[in-house]
Amino acid sequence: MTLDEVKDRSTVVRPLIDEGQTFDIFVNVWARDHTILQNRLPSESLLFSGRAFQNVTLKDKGRIVQASFKVPTYIFKASETLTNFDIRASFTLAPNYSPSLLDNVVGMSSWIPFGITMPSSFEYVGRPWTLSEKVVDQYSIHVPLIEFHPIASRCTTATEDDSDYMNESETEMEPEGPLNYHTNAGAPALKSHPYIVTRSHIRVVDFTKVLNLERFNQTHQEFKQSSCGQHVPNGTIGWHRCTDKSVLSGDGFWKTSLLKLAVPDHNGEIHTEWAYSPYISAIRYPRGPLDLLPVPVNREKCHDVYPPDESDVDVNWIISFSGESPVRTYLGDVIGSINGYFTVTDSYDRLEMSQLIAQNMHGFYGQPYYEGAQPLIYIIIDYLNEFVNMIESMLQLLYWYSRVSTVGISLSGLFLFALSEVIHNILHGMFNAEHNVGLPPNIHIYLMQALSITGPFWPIISLYKLKVAMRLQAKGTGVIQRLERLPASHAERASSRMDAQLSWKIKFLFILSLALIFFYSQIIPLVDYTSLSLTAIMRLLAYSLFYTASISQIVLNYKSHKFASMYKTTAYLSAYNSLFFLLSQFFIIDNGVHPINLCATCVRIVMAFQAFWYPYARNSVAEDED
Repeated sequence: MTLDEVKDRSTVVRPLIDEGQTFDIFVNVWARDHTILQNRLPSESLLFSGRAFQNVTLKDKGRIVQASFKVPTYIFKASETLTNFDIRASFTLAPNYSPSLLDNVVGMSSWIPFGITMPSSFEYVGRPWTLSEKVVDQYSIHVPLIEFHPIASRCTTATEDDSDYMNESETEMEPEGPLNYHTNAGAPALKSHPYIVTRSHIRVVDFTKVLNLERFNQTHQEFKQSSCGQHVPNGTIGWHRCTDKSVLSGDGFWKTSLLKLAVPDHNGEIHTEWAYSPYISAIRYPRGPLDLLPVPVNREKCHDVYPPDESDVDVNWIISFSGESPVRTYLGDVIGSINGYFTVTDSYDRLEMSQLIAQNMHGFYGQPYYEGAQPLIYIIIDYLNEFVNMIESMLQLLYWYSRVSTVGISLSGLFLFALSEVIHNILHGMFNAEHNVGLPPNIHIYLMQALSITGPFWPIISLYKLKVAMRLQAKGTGVIQRLERLPASHAERASSRMDAQLSWKIKFLFILSLALIFFYSQIIPLVDYTSLSLTAIMRLLAYSLFYTASISQIVLNYKSHKFASMYKTTAYLSAYNSLFFLLSQFFIIDNGVHPINLCATCVRIVMAFQAFWYPYARNSVAEDED
């Protein structure tokens, strides 16, 4: 039913902001002063005020703006206990046309219960607020811009309380009561350092249906009796409990006000009508780890600090906006409630990986991280890449299962390949165990691992490679068989002599040289170059072994003018997949080309050219050369 079809408009509730109507979104950023309390609310100073979005509608998607402001750091040292609302942003919207329904408001029933005083969304204007301003203030939202995470010590001498923080896994500070309210009370300073959130995503629900007044008012009054924590047993009722506007909190979309309107008709007579306010909300965790800015102050109990504290910190804040349907708003709350499995003290490469995961997860439902972002295309490319990898793995398994001869196979390269794969699998398991990558809350990674069956193939392929390299063959009948080592044929001995022309001494020099090049160029991902740990050494070694093994096989193919170590189809698929992913990174996703991906692509293209020019190396122990 549309509004024009309603005969008596006093019996229905219409939206205050209708479809197609334009409005502006305003934002204010406030800093809390822990030393002063006014009317049970903390005293606050205004850090930033402005119009974030102009002339937007409920149909707009992916609007992005940036705001810059300074945050004084003294507020983070004035109190031992901090909250995530010590820096807060307030968002509200107002129609930018006149006359609007907001001008006709004569009464209001808020969803916030009587007796709760909410923080202000506007700067004090020096006069009593008008009813229209009160309405706008009531449906505005308050978003915390502080999170608590570990940080490295800035004390020149370690403190007793926090010196062991690096041995403990990072955990998010548990909320004290309200879902949206966090504090660092009782946590060590190094494990609960304040970080400023520099990315926010605001949604307005695209819901403009005309509703029955009696049913709406009944539900509105029932919700008002339980809102802001009134339904929580032995819970504290306060304004913090009114700040969570997530649909997942069980309140649905009922955090709106019922407005009484006095609307004149064409004859100038005043008629009573009713409207409901817009539903504005923010994603709870809209950021990745690179969107968290540590406050440059020392909160430990020490005097010698390096580098010294700064008086303020510059914040470049990214705000995005979308009008969303109720279904997409619910999906956004599901994804936005995922905190993400990252540690802010990780190496930069690992933080980049976590940032990319967050970017794709949030971008999938409509929160762009930058102008022109294509998260859906990236996810499609990611899945296509994984699908081709699966086919490559199956072909490799079939190739080495059916391989019985070592002719054309670089045995030294084969051992290096196998060792590289073993190290890669160990590192992969260590990384997943450390960061919980692949657990169900991390949707994209979880689906990738659920759909990919390449993982179990590689240990089996490595075993078959070992069988071929040692010339082992199963003998006997029945279930239980024995392995026998076959003597090398003349062709196999000739192939081994040709492979040995590139001596082990040269290959060890290759491995060492590549490891040093990778270390000093710092092109290997997920390596902490500041502290050369065992994991970093293993990762550098794995890449060096892989490229040395690839060079060994390429050289043998060139000398023998034969192609071996994989099917030609596998070589073509591998080169195509690597080149396609590389070009998509550069042209479509605009993330730039990673040097190590460029190196891998070059190796696979060379193998593809050899597959095209050279015939297959023989694969039969019965054949021998004259």
